Order: sequence, then C-alpha cells, then structure tokens
Amino acid sequence: MLPQGIKEGLNAKRGAVEQLDYLYKECYKAGQSIYLFMDKYDHFTNKILSEPSCLDNYRSETHGTGYLRSFFDTVKAGTYMLSSVVL
Repeated sequence: MLPQGIKEGLNAKRGAVEQLDYLYKECYKAGQSIYLFMDKYDHFTNKILSEPSCLDNYRSETHGTGYLRSFFDTVKAGTYMLSSVVL
C-alpha cells in the first residue's frame, strides 16, 4: 500500500511523464515496486508506414525533446523501481 495522498499528488501532475516520475519517487520512499504493463500501439506504427506525411510527427515525438521520447526516457530512468516491464 502507498501512503495516503499519493493519488491526489499523482492527479496534480501534468501528463504521464510527470506522473510516472512522481510515482517512482513515492514508491521508492514507501519501499514499493512498480509493475509496468504497456500494450504496443500498432495503429500508431501502421499510420506512420502508410502515410509518409506522418513521419515528421513521428520524428518530432521520438527524437530530441519529443513527448514519447521523454516518456520512455523516464521509464528507463526508473528501471531501478520496476519489478517487471511487459510490452
């Protein structure tokens, strides 16, 4: 169990990157582990492959400071807290 107030703190964060980072820190303080389950999103890949115009969006999201890149960087940074990652 996590201490009271964690859910409220989590809801106060902006977006998945900040929420995941917050959850890592709170679970670490509480001595808890995280199990991360992620479903690959085939539609995203199919759209990129079938519509060349989507390639620019893909690059902006996955390179440099893109949101997906930030999210997965946060996942990788917190692997010390993850008991299991299932993709």
